[in-house]
Amino acid sequence: MTPLRQKMIDAMRQRGFSDRTHESYLGAVASFSRFYRPALETAGADDVAKYFEHLVREREASASTCRVHYGAVRFLYEKVLERPALMVKVVLPKRGQRLPGLLSTGDIRALVSATTNVKHRSLLCTCYGCGLRVSELVALRVKDIDGERRVLRVEQGKGNKDRDVALSEATLEQLRRYWAQYRPGDWLFPNENTRCCISLYFAQLSRILPRDELVPVPRYSGHGQLRCRDARRQIMTHGRSAIAKQSFCAAADATQSHQGRLR
Repeated sequence: MTPLRQKMIDAMRQRGFSDRTHESYLGAVASFSRFYRPALETAGADDVAKYFEHLVREREASASTCRVHYGAVRFLYEKVLERPALMVKVVLPKRGQRLPGLLSTGDIRALVSATTNVKHRSLLCTCYGCGLRVSELVALRVKDIDGERRVLRVEQGKGNKDRDVALSEATLEQLRRYWAQYRPGDWLFPNENTRCCISLYFAQLSRILPRDELVPVPRYSGHGQLRCRDARRQIMTHGRSAIAKQSFCAAADATQSHQGRLR
């Protein structure tokens, strides 16, 4: 590890940056270092401007990626190397705005009722019923569930803040069924191959519904595949009312039981 990299890590730790910010900023500075071969301490304003021109034109980086790289390079020169005058104004791509696909509560019930994997279903119910971010979902521990008070403890969520969220009876029952089958130890959703929790990548990108169990929902941009990271978007639209959260898993259970009787 180079002294400059260690100095940057120490500066981020002092400011309480999250692990994901550490990873993003260090990766962005490493990319800049590969582009600008001499020592980064000798770079000038023109070199910084050429790098961002390279990101946009040759690498065709998205607007969000360019902003992450800009934040990392700016932090390096302003806070670590103490050269704020180096950071000239860089023109970044305009960030597009897209509305997420929206589902009605009935559509979500249909999707959840078709999900036979208990772990995937519990992930989805917890994320939707409690309005959790995916990073908060994967970090849950068994001890965070207070079944008596129907409260879920979220420790060190966004902004390194703790908070308690209401846990509906339907979501609690789903988690009890999940625990009875999987018997997790410390982490609520552990990785089967390690002693740690499931990865953020798994929770973000894994489909909740297998390909042979897709339920077509024409209005949804996900083409009938509901993922955990989409669940929070839905609850923010539907409103975090007790009725919406209580009826979510309960209605799906009723639908699945009815389908079981028909079979």
